[in-house]
Parts: sequence; structure tokens; C-alpha cells
Amino acid sequence: FDHFCQIVLLNPEIKQKIIYLQLSNDGTPGQIEHFLSLFSLNTFLNLRSLSLIDLKENNIKQLLSILPFLSNLYSFSFTGTNIEILEILSKSKLRILTVPLLDFESTSANQTITGITSLTITDSQLDNFKLFKLFEYAPMLKYLNIRTLANSEMNKYNELKKNANYLKKLIINDCEATFENLELLLKHTPNLKIFSIF
Repeated sequence: FDHFCQIVLLNPEIKQKIIYLQLSNDGTPGQIEHFLSLFSLNTFLNLRSLSLIDLKENNIKQLLSILPFLSNLYSFSFTGTNIEILEILSKSKLRILTVPLLDFESTSANQTITGITSLTITDSQLDNFKLFKLFEYAPMLKYLNIRTLANSEMNKYNELKKNANYLKKLIINDCEATFENLELLLKHTPNLKIFSIF
């Protein structure tokens, strides 16, 4: 890592050739913070994919200010802490997103993330109510992978049943939902081709 940073510092034109960047605090504490202290991500003009492993709270503010300006960034994933990312996503060109969780409760309906076509939520438990909310915020989803689908009360869905018309693949890694909940979900994913439950 230090050798790579030294090479980039000595040859700044290399930054234009970097399209994928993965930084990790897992096993290498402080790597993300150290990298961000040496380089501003918005100087990596052709960066298309960014992966941050074991992101810490102290990196969030700096990251949030830069993300909307990474105009070529297509894929973003992070683990570790949760960040309020929906507002930033509405201003970005991201298509592929991997996050620990998404919070729709504090978000207004006009903050859609229409660009996102592939979403993986690694640590959050969702129920049908939250999934329908997700379909409202991310109407262009083609791929969705969630950790847990929880059971929920059927009467919660009277006003909120947004179809996921573009969704082709749905993966549920831990299904705690009833058959009725699954049936309701499938009714609102009319173009689903692959449905995996574990």
C-alpha cells in the first residue's frame, strides 16, 4: 500500500489510469484515512468503481463531500459504519451500490435514486413494507440482494404497493416472511426472472 501511494505521489498522471480502487481498514487500520489524507478522490478522474471496507465514522464527512463530484463513478460499495447516503445518491451517476443498510424513514419521496440498477444491502433486515418503499425510491432496480426478509403485517400495505417493473433478479439470503408476504411481493415484481431464497 505504501509503495503504491509513493508511486502515485511521484507520478500523478497515474491517477488518470486508475478505474477501480479498493481501500480497507480491515487488517490495515487507518488505510482509508491515510489514503484520503494523501489524495483527493476527485483527482481520480476516470474512477469507475470504489470499494471501502470497514469504513470508519471519521472518514464519512470527507467522503460525502466528494462522492457527488466523481462523475464517472459507476459502482460504490462500503462496509463498516452506516452513512446517510440517499441524498448523495440522488445527485450521483451510480448504477451499482452495496451498502450495509438504507434508511428510508428520514427521506422524502422526491429523493429517488433512479440511476441505481443493482443494489446489495448486506446488514439490514427488510420487510415487504420497506421493500415497497425501496421500489418507490429506486424504480429502475434490475438486481436486488438483501440479507433478511422479515415477516410483516399484511394490513400495512394499503396505500404503498409500488411495482418493481424492472426487477429481474431478487436474492433473499435469510427469509423469515410468510408465504402470504412472499406472494404479495411476487405480485409486485411482474418481470422477475430469478428468485433465490436461502
